[in-house]
Amino acid sequence: MRQESLSFYSALVLLALAGAGTLASYAAPVSIRTETAESGAAPLNWKSPARLHHSFKSTPGSLIFTASGIEFRSESRFSHRWAFGEVKTFELTAREFVLADYENRQHHLPGIRHFRFDLKERIPPAVAAELASMVGKPVVDADPDGGAQAFFEIPARHGTPLSGTNGTLRFRDQGIDYLSASAEGSRSWRWADIETLANPDRYHLRVCGYRETFDFELKQPLPGEIFERLWDHLYTRDLNIAAPREGEHHAK
Repeated sequence: MRQESLSFYSALVLLALAGAGTLASYAAPVSIRTETAESGAAPLNWKSPARLHHSFKSTPGSLIFTASGIEFRSESRFSHRWAFGEVKTFELTAREFVLADYENRQHHLPGIRHFRFDLKERIPPAVAAELASMVGKPVVDADPDGGAQAFFEIPARHGTPLSGTNGTLRFRDQGIDYLSASAEGSRSWRWADIETLANPDRYHLRVCGYRETFDFELKQPLPGEIFERLWDHLYTRDLNIAAPREGEHHAK
């Protein structure tokens, strides 16, 4: 009789332990969802009237960014939706957005398929940054946020084969911005957009992006400790190594 009682109580204990484990396995996701909801930013959700350009005409519609992808919605000849994994890259200015995907061009034409949109609304810098993060590949952002906080600024000139621009280089914890004094030529690079940095002397800086390279002539000497900080941001964010002091460095 005593042995049967012990077996009965043992069974109760095992059932209680099993129930506690089951409750714990269901409770964990609830707490994770609560933390995500409380600490996460608002999901990507932006929309603007836009015109999609074709060879000889354009299509009116709306360009929409959401957490699930990019969509052009039109009531006329063309509508399309791109999941972020299908976006090869994009370029943006204050009123233009150009998307490249992985599909073949029509009529067996060579090259990458591009979609160029004229926008009625400017893409806010925070939306552009979130969109670039969701795409997860190097992009070209020609509309930097002039009001973003920077830890160092220096006047510079970006020369081109035929001309050039004058402006200001702004170094931020999130990347490097070049604000041109003219209407064109500005850039905003996230660290993920930059492949290498070079500082051959105190009056020159090269920003080698995955999409394009800018050579800057600096109007003031660049302090060595500032370049070291840039180098740290680009290469040693997740490593515990010392940064070289000068010259060109390549991402690993």
